[in-house]
Amino acid sequence: MAKALAILSVVVGHTYLYGNPILSFVMSFHIPLFFVLSGYTFNVQKFNKAKLVKRIVFPYISICVFLGILSLIHNGSNGLVSFLLSVVWGSGGTVDCFDIPGIGLAWFLLALYFSKVIFANIEAFFLNFSINCFLKLLLYIIISYLSFLGSSYLVLPFALSQALVSLPYLCLGQLCREIDFSELKRTKFPVIFIALTIWVIGLYKGVFFSIGNLFHVGSLAFGLLMTLSSSFVLLLFFSSFERVFSLSKLFTLISELGKNSLLLLCLHQVESAFINWSTVEFISLGVFSFLVSGVIHLMLVVSMYVLIRLSAPALSRTGL
Repeated sequence: MAKALAILSVVVGHTYLYGNPILSFVMSFHIPLFFVLSGYTFNVQKFNKAKLVKRIVFPYISICVFLGILSLIHNGSNGLVSFLLSVVWGSGGTVDCFDIPGIGLAWFLLALYFSKVIFANIEAFFLNFSINCFLKLLLYIIISYLSFLGSSYLVLPFALSQALVSLPYLCLGQLCREIDFSELKRTKFPVIFIALTIWVIGLYKGVFFSIGNLFHVGSLAFGLLMTLSSSFVLLLFFSSFERVFSLSKLFTLISELGKNSLLLLCLHQVESAFINWSTVEFISLGVFSFLVSGVIHLMLVVSMYVLIRLSAPALSRTGL
């Protein structure tokens, strides 16, 4: 269910421009939560690079081919070099140091692949030492902070900068898998309260932290801490929520969306290539316009998923 929340939040977040309070709230957890959940379900000992390439890199290539065709139709061969560079860099936003345009939502796939590869190799190295799990998390946070800081001068190709920034989220996911959540709620409540407080303070102070665009507003360190805290709180919340509502039909539907979150992400990339939701307004609805556009955006992507699910059920069984 948490993964469904993450992907649906990504859709909602991409409906609005920077400065919108809904965007600020959604950006405080949606992609970070995705990486935390990826870490939560990632088995380092059963790491299979070939399977990961099939599940993550192939969809990235497919999306890029689709975007490339659109680019050729719209710009002809004039923008071909620029587009190919954007594919190689795989950044969510413009790479200012080289003036390379972003590839869009597909950056997440490339970053997820390399973050898992890097994480698996570092964890294999750590097996040679006896390192406390919280110390490992601290080391990953330092790597993330320095990588984000370094991206102001040089953004690495293949979304490697984003992959390095995402490492502590994978580690947090692994750490959460080892935690007894029911025990945590009884004995470590201050940890949850502190995490929630950090999240609320970050929102109140207008802290903004984007992994895909390597962009932040406010303290970089606090932005990193805020997104880790929000992901931890939501993962804890939904772990309890799932046990209560696991038999409901709504839970089953939402869980299915979560299991096919990467397919939803790809569909979102496709529809966003045709519709600029940040420019969609419903004038007659006044202040409620931005809420309606978000709901309609969600309905469109979910409807696309249902159509794909009905016409090609085998696709959803691939794990995409």
